[in-house]
Amino acid sequence: MISCGHKTEPKDLGQKRPNILFIYADDLGSGLLGVNGQEIIKTPHIDKLALEGMRFTRSYSSSYCLPARASLLTGLHDSHANAWRYVAGGIWIDYRDGKLSYQQVVDSVNRAHGEIPDEEVFLPQLLKESGYYTAQVGKLEWGFSTTPDRLIRHGWDYHFGYYDHQDCHGYYPKSLFRNGEEVFIEGNHSSNSKEPGSTYSQELFIEDMVDFIRNYSSDEPFFLYHPSQIPHGDIMIPQIHPDFIDNEQLTLTQKEYASMVKMLDDHVGILLDELVKKGIDDNTVVIFSVDNGHEIYYELAHQKVYDESKSMLSDKFDSERDGDVFNGNQNLSGKKFSFWEGGIKVPLFVRWPGVVEPGSTSDLLVANYDLMPTLAEIAGAEMPAGKDGISYLPTLKGESAAQMEHDFVINKGYVRYAPHRGASLISNDGWKLRYFEGSETYMLHELTSDPKENIDLALEFPEKLEELKQLFHSEYNSPRRDIRSFQFN
Repeated sequence: MISCGHKTEPKDLGQKRPNILFIYADDLGSGLLGVNGQEIIKTPHIDKLALEGMRFTRSYSSSYCLPARASLLTGLHDSHANAWRYVAGGIWIDYRDGKLSYQQVVDSVNRAHGEIPDEEVFLPQLLKESGYYTAQVGKLEWGFSTTPDRLIRHGWDYHFGYYDHQDCHGYYPKSLFRNGEEVFIEGNHSSNSKEPGSTYSQELFIEDMVDFIRNYSSDEPFFLYHPSQIPHGDIMIPQIHPDFIDNEQLTLTQKEYASMVKMLDDHVGILLDELVKKGIDDNTVVIFSVDNGHEIYYELAHQKVYDESKSMLSDKFDSERDGDVFNGNQNLSGKKFSFWEGGIKVPLFVRWPGVVEPGSTSDLLVANYDLMPTLAEIAGAEMPAGKDGISYLPTLKGESAAQMEHDFVINKGYVRYAPHRGASLISNDGWKLRYFEGSETYMLHELTSDPKENIDLALEFPEKLEELKQLFHSEYNSPRRDIRSFQFN
């Protein structure tokens, strides 16, 4: 276990340790990428990461943003009992409205999150203590509200962006925060960031990251994490991209949404260009992934969007049937807030020149909580005990014989509606168990032959059902294993 104030000596990797750039898109369905068959929106820069790196075809995350981001930073799956606290968003909007002082907000959010145990270790902390300079730009932390104190404790040397995820539902913030200092944005006047102004938040983020890369002068490597806002709704964009202006197939809202995805891809391209200009492209690992499955913020042709969290037992979103012009969930069932495949299966591309074979694919079963041990191994850091993830560095290096594998990965569904609270387990051999806590209902699917989860095999394969149930309940609502001396109330 690495204590808060101890700097670990990195293992000798036999080469200069690489920089790490991690781009984490928000609500971007797999089907929105050209490399996955998207035809309307061209995404050449994100596609480049897949074509010049490794694409994971069985990558899973959580069903919505907060647990996904918490899993990334803690190395824990989201199905432990009280693994972390969720703090409501909106309080920093109250600060902007003059209802609360800065210190009142900080004290309130810190108190709501609770004290962080000394023995708890976070991803940026692990890298920082191993000699990396750590920076986060964008939709900060896991939310829904955070503070500079928590960012520092988690191990960030530098941060710029939103402290409040409810505030992130708009793109014209009156102010943002850089290392605890409020930065006022000229021409923007909305307390909740939703009224159009002069400056679009994502343009501020890309400028900040470009400056970071251009001006970085340390001999030590950096870890730059960009949790993007886009393409999360509300749909807002300074202007429609030229690719879509004359597209009669799309409504105005769909054109605006497509332009948000296009901006994300353009910004990925800008970052990749900056690495080349800086002369560090060959020694930078670039990782691209998404927090959860696709979400619908635009019109469907058949005008029927299901609320997944209320109808997961009886129905599910289907892009073809419901008329999603973009096929954002790549023909899978479900979307964000569900634990159908379309809600939890996400893109994962890793590009590392000279290490990862260009254009390679892997069907290794991976989860978002595997990022922490993977980056720890890349950095030569000692991984703390009790975390849930497994490093996939051997697979990246083409050393499959040395790769440890998950027996299963697990994730919770959306928890707001108690009748459909539950989780899913995906086994290494391709089976999936879906569990609904309120009704004690189990559903069983074989994903290789039935990727859309149309056939419930629970009655046909009782032995497999029982096997997966036992695995599932060994983890679902289990205590976390990395901190034995501390439990949340």
